[in-house]
Amino acid sequence: SSAGPFLSRLLIPVRPMARGGRGRGEPHRPWAVVVGACALLAAVVAAAAAAANLAFAAVGPAPRRRKAASCQSRRPAAALGGLGASGLRLPSSWIPLAAAGGEGDVAVPSGDAQSMPSDGDFAALQQRLNEERERPRFPLLVLDAMVPGQRLEFDSGDELLERLEEFGEVGVVGVWQQQPLRHGVVAQLKRLGDTKWELKALKHVRLAPPVEKTSEGLTMARFEAVRDEVAEVDVEVARTLEPLVQEWCSLVRSNKFERFDGQVSAILEELGPMPSAEDAGALALWVAALVNPLPALGVAYEIRPAALASASVSKRLEVVLQGIRGSIGHVSGEEPLF
Repeated sequence: SSAGPFLSRLLIPVRPMARGGRGRGEPHRPWAVVVGACALLAAVVAAAAAAANLAFAAVGPAPRRRKAASCQSRRPAAALGGLGASGLRLPSSWIPLAAAGGEGDVAVPSGDAQSMPSDGDFAALQQRLNEERERPRFPLLVLDAMVPGQRLEFDSGDELLERLEEFGEVGVVGVWQQQPLRHGVVAQLKRLGDTKWELKALKHVRLAPPVEKTSEGLTMARFEAVRDEVAEVDVEVARTLEPLVQEWCSLVRSNKFERFDGQVSAILEELGPMPSAEDAGALALWVAALVNPLPALGVAYEIRPAALASASVSKRLEVVLQGIRGSIGHVSGEEPLF
């Protein structure tokens, strides 16, 4: 509409010529037609440009590519402390952006590609951390079977023990029928002198394969704690152990089965207070340590491997009851074992 007055001034009306000559009173002007056509074309171009400007203002500039902001944003996997190396699969959205276009311009992902790790990713990571905490890795020693509370002193000049001492704790399993047991204890290793060492059994554990050999010659393995499930019947059975323990101690002392004076008292002091019947699993292991002490007393069959490997508290109580009753028969003279 703004081109109207401009066109009205340039477009000069041309009347058709009368037959056989020029229009009445009007000169013949061919240049006027040319000028009018050019002015019309210019008006059309100006209107198209104005429409394009309005469209650009409404839509805005086209999206541009931008550079990665920092080393952390380009390499998120490296900033996570090497979780990828531990075997945890990282989400595809965490792949370094630099891989898309080198060190120059990169296409920045949008939408789901920029999303945070999912609940499943965090759950997998938490499960792995729990496994590391619940199944710690220790050096493995295959020795005489030990149960929690027992202490073993020994002499050795093996240089391997010096490397084991750096760990503080080791896994100890016994041998049964020339095969290492799958159950044992975590024990504290401590040097008492130049060649004198001590192992103090701390807790009941189960060996979790694989067993690996390091370049330094150490045998390493993971261990998981054995958790007892105590039933009411187990508590009732465990209550029968206390009078048997008192009888056993009295017979060993009175019938002179101690290797040295006060041996039974020393064993009891080392083991600490007897667990209650409500803690039936721990009580069974305590009794096994009593009748199979370190150093050996020689008045009972070896029951520690079977007690450690029992699949349930009730089975462990059964093993221990048979062991202490058989030992009582031996030290009393009624039923010698050997």
